Amino acid sequence: MLTSVFSADASDLLMIAARKQDPDTLFFQRRLVIEGDTELGLYVKNLMDAIELEQMPKALRVMLLQLADFVEAGMKNSPETKQTSVGEPC
Repeated sequence: MLTSVFSADASDLLMIAARKQDPDTLFFQRRLVIEGDTELGLYVKNLMDAIELEQMPKALRVMLLQLADFVEAGMKNSPETKQTSVGEPC
């Protein structure tokens, strides 16, 4: 039996589903890991890329995009990514 496993943080997987992150970029940044049958993994990735957001049921699409916007805003405001200037409180 062929198997392929995709692993990433939930926020990264959500951003991929909402088309706000490129899976190839995350893969090369080692934030997306694909284990098992690589040919099957590539097929699944290409199949997911072929599904347009507009083809999803409207309720799912709206929820997915709103959740992705929420996560994206949180990532921009996270202490790990926030830039501080000299003399500015941390």
